[in-house]
Amino acid sequence: MRKPIDALFDTASFACTKCGAKAWTCSCWVKCSCGWSFENGGQCRNPVHGNLIALECPTCGRKGEAPRESHDLPGTARVVTPCPDCDKPGDRPEVLYFDKDGRQIFDDVAF
Repeated sequence: MRKPIDALFDTASFACTKCGAKAWTCSCWVKCSCGWSFENGGQCRNPVHGNLIALECPTCGRKGEAPRESHDLPGTARVVTPCPDCDKPGDRPEVLYFDKDGRQIFDDVAF
């Protein structure tokens, strides 16, 4: 069944704010996976991209998100480390950092 909002959008005349072409017929804008749009060649400005880091447990596969911390390496988008349920007392778990393209980030500090 067709919703009234669909009919409203069919009659509306949306246009690109940059070139004036009918909306989504030009290449001026790109749709981000978060649902926001941004200028072609630019980056999405949704603040969620800068404030949250994806977390993943290598043991059980549990996934989540957490706010960015001051100790996170620059450019970090995903951290792979054991979750509290899988972390064994006394172990020093390995923490792996990855950027938004899936490339591992290494800390330059040598111990």
